[in-house]
Amino acid sequence: MKNKINSRSVRMTAVNSRETSATVSLGSNNTTLSNADVKDYSGINFSNVTDFSKYSFKGANLSRASFNDLDVNQVKNFNPDFSGAKLDRTYFYNTKMPNANFQGATITTSIFDDADLRGAIFSSSTITHTSFSSANLTEANFSSTIFNGEIDLSEANLLNANFIDAKFNDIVDFSYADFTKANFTNSFIIGTFSGAIFDGTIFNSATLQGSFQVGYKNKEKSKIFNNVKFRNAKLAKIDFSYYPNKEIIILRNVDFTGAIFSSNYDIFLDEDTKELAVKFENTLCRDGKKTNVRC
Repeated sequence: MKNKINSRSVRMTAVNSRETSATVSLGSNNTTLSNADVKDYSGINFSNVTDFSKYSFKGANLSRASFNDLDVNQVKNFNPDFSGAKLDRTYFYNTKMPNANFQGATITTSIFDDADLRGAIFSSSTITHTSFSSANLTEANFSSTIFNGEIDLSEANLLNANFIDAKFNDIVDFSYADFTKANFTNSFIIGTFSGAIFDGTIFNSATLQGSFQVGYKNKEKSKIFNNVKFRNAKLAKIDFSYYPNKEIIILRNVDFTGAIFSSNYDIFLDEDTKELAVKFENTLCRDGKKTNVRC
């Protein structure tokens, strides 16, 4: 993906932030945080905090705060409610925080790489220039979330994730992500999908832009689209390509009923070679008729 987030450099900044003390700046003085009434936690390193009874994050300012390597199972009184919070350059690298609540939060230039966010709620949030690379987002809820700028979901686990009505306004890196049973109904997506896994994924009434390709790594899984639904989806700017691996994508029990294809090119032909880049197996075409030959 061009202009991919440099999460490594951001991680280094996050690691360096661990050396800071848990203080909040009030004018020219540094005062130790001592009560839940303080809502400005900007610049605070929470990575080594063991008892969170003093802190409430709901609606808080967490700009430049760090939660790197935090395991909620190893600390006391941690309430992972970040709903309505402001997170700008906030770091959750390798954080174990299942079922965390980020509903309605504003998240900018933040890192969730390798984080355990199973069942986390991000619905109706706004996420900009943020990385979830290799994060576990199983059953996470991103419904009605707006994504802006560079978003990295490469190698993320999106099993049963909810992206209904989500909107990705810029190119998203979905390479090698696992979309098994994820739901993108009525979403808007501009993405790169090289090597991604699609099994039972729902794109009904979604608008998609990008290219589907078999990846170098999980080749056997990424070359089979199994039970994927594109009913009434807008696919005018999508193509299935087997460049550079020259691997045919198998459309097995895929449903294109009512989908809109490009009027300028054949989405099933490789753009460079003009050869058929897919194989149809019990595929439902736009007219609802099943084929093993050609849509």
